Amino acid sequence: MKSIPLLNKLIQKQSRVSKQMLYFVAFLYSISTGQVSPIELFNAARSSNYGHYSRVMDNIYTLAITWKYNLANACEMVAERLQNKDLAFNQLLIKLAQIIRLGENMSHFLKQELEVTRQSYIADYEKQLESIKLFTGLYSTMMSTSIFMIAASIIMGIFSGSADNNMLIVSIFAAPSGLGAFVYLMYKGFPRDDLVNEAGGITKGYKRMLYPCLISSISIALILIFTNMLAPMLAIAVASLPLIALGYYARKIENRVFALNYWYPAFVRYLGDIYSTIGSLRNALRTALKSDFGPLNRYLQALLNRVENRVSTEDAFEQLSNETGNTVITNTNTILIKGLQKGSDMNVVGSTLSNLITTLNELYNRRLQISKVFDLTLLLLHVLSLATLSLMSTLTQIFSRLFASKEVQSIIPLSVIDPSLLHILLPIIVVLISIINAFASKITRGGFFKTIWLNLGMFIILGAITMYVTDIFMSKLMELVLNLNPTAILS
Repeated sequence: MKSIPLLNKLIQKQSRVSKQMLYFVAFLYSISTGQVSPIELFNAARSSNYGHYSRVMDNIYTLAITWKYNLANACEMVAERLQNKDLAFNQLLIKLAQIIRLGENMSHFLKQELEVTRQSYIADYEKQLESIKLFTGLYSTMMSTSIFMIAASIIMGIFSGSADNNMLIVSIFAAPSGLGAFVYLMYKGFPRDDLVNEAGGITKGYKRMLYPCLISSISIALILIFTNMLAPMLAIAVASLPLIALGYYARKIENRVFALNYWYPAFVRYLGDIYSTIGSLRNALRTALKSDFGPLNRYLQALLNRVENRVSTEDAFEQLSNETGNTVITNTNTILIKGLQKGSDMNVVGSTLSNLITTLNELYNRRLQISKVFDLTLLLLHVLSLATLSLMSTLTQIFSRLFASKEVQSIIPLSVIDPSLLHILLPIIVVLISIINAFASKITRGGFFKTIWLNLGMFIILGAITMYVTDIFMSKLMELVLNLNPTAILS
């Protein structure tokens, strides 16, 4: 009985509809509107670039043509192999085999199947959004708990009566390790939602900046720390500036690419409507460009120039995909190109692709809303938690020195924590916690993963400045309250 819940989870995972499958079914439906035969449909699908799904269609095509199997039987044979690997695609192939055997209209069937697949994808994505909400809430709790565990480990170092620094170091780094493991679970469970297509070289500027910024950041930190020009916390704060610059540049690329997602659905729908009437891609583009498509206009004008200069349709749209660097546009153009080549009903194709992109945009926008709330919460927790850690660290150093007298030691055996050890550990903890939080924030948001440098730089600079200011504040406060000179005590 205990194996049933595990089996249910396994089946649920197998039956999940991926974004690639959604595009693939849209591809099949678009081709089918050209009233192609089943063999032509499978031939087009097997030469497409949809990974696992294209390879499966190639296997079916090979069985039907090379080995002379009936196409419907070939579908069922291959579908049987997928039953324990990809249940959603398995069911599609079984139904497709029945449609081929009965000689029904494939376009009508695939239209219904696309809608079913779209609704299944929406349902699965909404479940993932709920999981994101749950995991981000748990992470916020674990984040605050981890910092207090680190602070408690430092305090317990005094009352343990032991001066074993190794135990202190292990206990301090145990909490971030657990937090990092939880972030890894988030990475494995959350959808990626890629936005940027790097094949066209849109990230060339980023690649040129990457190593100089990383080397600059590390060099600044090492020089400022070892020359004692700045306090360690201020040194790593200054060293984070190149990371912020690198991440900001990557974020500009992401924003520029993502903005095109809102304009392309209208263009695809309009182009398909005009092309179905005119029947000429060049004239359809000329007519379409009389409308305003915002930042997409310059890319579409370049597309028209290529078409007018007799560049092939496939090359012209592939260049459009590379220039925009947009994953959604790239996937859409793959379907659009094949539809034009196969004589599909472009009015239907344009409307279908427009609705598909709009659906994906709406789902991702909901994810962005969750991400923005989490980023704000995480930012506040990051600042408050590190301020608390700095406060506890300063108090621990002060009282460990105060309680180091022989009179106190004769009553309660308290150990003295070496201030230099904490001065080394605290900057490392700031960087480590900032890295974990940066990954948590970026994994929640999805999109162009290289923007993580912006998250990392912001968390480092805020955390370092927070700890530095808190340390100064606590030193001044203790000086006023106890009428002591904490600097002398800690020296």
